[in-house]
Amino acid sequence: MKKVTLQNYMTDKYYPKIVKAVDNELKSQNFVASIRVFISMGLLEELDIDNWKKGRIPYLEKVIKCNLAKASRILRILRFHAHDLKLKPSVTVYRRETSGGKIPLRFSKSGERNIEEAYSRHFVKLGKSSGDNASTWSVRPIIIDSVGRILMSQIFLAFLTVFFVHPSVHAADKIRISMTGFAGQFMTFPLAQKRGFLTEEGIEAEIIRISAAAGRAALSGGEVDYSTGIGGTAIGGALSGVPIKVVACYVPAPVLALVARPEIKSVQALKGKTVAVLIFGGVAHFAARAVVRHYGLDPEKDLKYLAVGPPDARFAALSQGLVDAAVLGPPLDFEARKQGFNILARAHDVFVFPETGLVTSVKKIQDKPDEIKRVIRAGIKANRYIRANRDGTIPFLMEWLKLNREVATATYDGVVKVYDDDINVCEKGLRLVIEETKKTVKSSREMSFSDIADLSILREAQREMGSK
Repeated sequence: MKKVTLQNYMTDKYYPKIVKAVDNELKSQNFVASIRVFISMGLLEELDIDNWKKGRIPYLEKVIKCNLAKASRILRILRFHAHDLKLKPSVTVYRRETSGGKIPLRFSKSGERNIEEAYSRHFVKLGKSSGDNASTWSVRPIIIDSVGRILMSQIFLAFLTVFFVHPSVHAADKIRISMTGFAGQFMTFPLAQKRGFLTEEGIEAEIIRISAAAGRAALSGGEVDYSTGIGGTAIGGALSGVPIKVVACYVPAPVLALVARPEIKSVQALKGKTVAVLIFGGVAHFAARAVVRHYGLDPEKDLKYLAVGPPDARFAALSQGLVDAAVLGPPLDFEARKQGFNILARAHDVFVFPETGLVTSVKKIQDKPDEIKRVIRAGIKANRYIRANRDGTIPFLMEWLKLNREVATATYDGVVKVYDDDINVCEKGLRLVIEETKKTVKSSREMSFSDIADLSILREAQREMGSK
């Protein structure tokens, strides 16, 4: 079955039923709940919803009357349709009462964060003002209790606070930013969104988590506007002929650590062992190779690499004994050390190369340089906040990554030193990672720096903001 994209979702066979379901919901209220769409399509029963809310069903997918691929397809089409209707996505929390207090309800067997958010998401119809002025309502999380009531003490539409905008001011540009994982070194744009730096620049962003390979395809196909991954997404994509480029660096040095099982005490002891990385040719793969080479091993002959996936999957593989070592960043390196694993080396002590930044399509660079500059400016503001405001950033990490204060503090202290937007470090590091990535993926393709990156907009933004 063809993949659902922004370009083809209206031709999908489920689209008419989703449109009808959304229309019916909006006739009676100003928001659409994803699970109500499933009910309207005959794929969920009200009785099952009631039993789920009362804890009689462990997770909602157990009673959905379709396979998970179809459910995922419906959720994707719903998101695209809601976007076209200019409905605002809202974080939603479903909870039930227990003797020990209120606990979250689960939608999926895996409990994976992006799946849970897809099912729980509500799409809110924004308010309109009278006269010539436009208005928006700020959207807060919807809290729904075990009997299905919206708790008005947790008001999800702050309708008493209406912001009137002069007619000459344009509406915020809506963009999608993809990330390969949620970790301390990726917080620039989530924090920019939380602290309002994107809004200050006239940007309304949706931040999504997808793999590096999917990110490359989504960038070139226009399904997302920006990605934060430099290695696997940008460099790997450019070497494969994908028309994308790096336009900014926010973490110009890696915060990755080579973490090994308790019995392995040194990098040299990894000879003949297996190391877990994200993908072949990605940043973690590159970091592992560079570190072991620095300590005298041949990265080609002396080690084996296993492409396991994002940091949590690599940590699980290490914990379960499936690999001998893994490349991890905060907070998982901190957690691993607490559990008795050994941190053999830290990548930023060995070399400098950009880990995260901003990547976009060549078409976007040509067509919307002003938008790119505003996104870059928001990122610079976020980096400055991260470096200057420890007391504000640690609570953000606690909320965003669901960490306790001890782990959030260790995460902040582990990553803050590498947050920067120094263009000279960025350019030097990019040249290094281009060459190393070519070796890693065994590419003979000749590429110049300008084929990979265009830092001219970053330079302009830095001049305007008084950066060196």
